Amino acid sequence: MGPDLLMTAAHVVAGQAAISVRLPGGLTSAKVLGSDANDDLALLRLDRAVDGYRFALQGTLPPVAAAVAAVGYPITSELSFTAGTVSTVNAEIDSGGGDVVSGLIKTDAAVNPGNSGGPLMDNQGRVVGVILLRRDWVSDDRAQIAEGTAYAVNSLRAIARLAEWRDRADALPAAVCATSVPTVSPELTVEVQTSDPNADSIAQTLQTYGQAINSGAYDVAFDFFTPETQQGLGGLDTWRAGLDSVFWRSVSLQEVTGSGSTLNARAAVRTEQDASVGFAGQTCSVWTFDYTLQWSGTVWKIAKVAAADPTACS
Repeated sequence: MGPDLLMTAAHVVAGQAAISVRLPGGLTSAKVLGSDANDDLALLRLDRAVDGYRFALQGTLPPVAAAVAAVGYPITSELSFTAGTVSTVNAEIDSGGGDVVSGLIKTDAAVNPGNSGGPLMDNQGRVVGVILLRRDWVSDDRAQIAEGTAYAVNSLRAIARLAEWRDRADALPAAVCATSVPTVSPELTVEVQTSDPNADSIAQTLQTYGQAINSGAYDVAFDFFTPETQQGLGGLDTWRAGLDSVFWRSVSLQEVTGSGSTLNARAAVRTEQDASVGFAGQTCSVWTFDYTLQWSGTVWKIAKVAAADPTACS
C-alpha cells in the first residue's frame, strides 16, 4: 500500500480527535485520508514512513472452505493469530442503523474486540479481508456471543478504496467536541526511555490524551481517567477549566513499574500555556508526572496522577 499508509476499519477511528499508531520503533501520529462507514474501511497516513512487512491485498475472493487466519490484538495487548475457514463470501448483516451491508466474508476464525481493522489472511499470507466485527445476538436484553461467526470486508473493496484515497493531499478533519477548539497544532512528540513491555501502550495512552487536549476534545481526554478519578476531579467542566490555552508539546516516558492490571509510570511532559494559567507565570513548563494506571481491557486508564512544581523550559 505504501510505507506511510495503513488501512483499518472505519469504526476504529470514527469520532477520534487524535490518532496514534504503535509501531516496533515507537509511536507515531496518523491522519485519516478517507473513511466509508458503509464499507467500514478507513485509510490512514502516518506521520513517518515505516519499515517492515507490507501486506498484499488479494485481487480475488477466497473460495468457500478456504483456510484463513485473523491477526490482531484481541482483548489484551499481545499479538495473536487465530485460524479458521471461509463460510461464505456474500454474507449480509444489519449495520445497526437499519442499513444492510452485503458482500462480506464470513469466517469461523475467532475474533474479539481488538481484532477490528486487522487483516484476514489466506494460507499464502495475502490479505483477503479487513476484519469488521464478531456477531453478537440479543437474548433477554443481553448481548450474547455467536461463536464461530465473524465478518470481514473483502479485499476487492479495500483495493477500490485504496485507489480512491491514497493520493489525497488533504486529510479528513478530526472530530472535535462541542467546546471551543484551539487553533494550535495538536501534534506532540513521544519518546519511550524504558524497555518495559507495557511502555508503548502506556505511551500511546499519554499521547492520545495529550493530543485530545491540544485539539480541544476535552471529553475525549477526560475519558482516559477511570470513573472514580473522574468523580474525584469534579466532572468534565471542572477539570477542563483553564485548559483552553494549555498544549502538550512532548512526552518522555521514563519508567514503568508494577505488574498485572495496575502499573505506575513516570513521564516528563513539556507544556505551553498562557502566563495567566502557567505555574509562576510560566509560558513553557517541564513537568514530572507520576501516574497510576489501570488496564480497562482495551486501554490504560489514569487512576491517579501526582506532580511536583514544574520547571521553566530552558
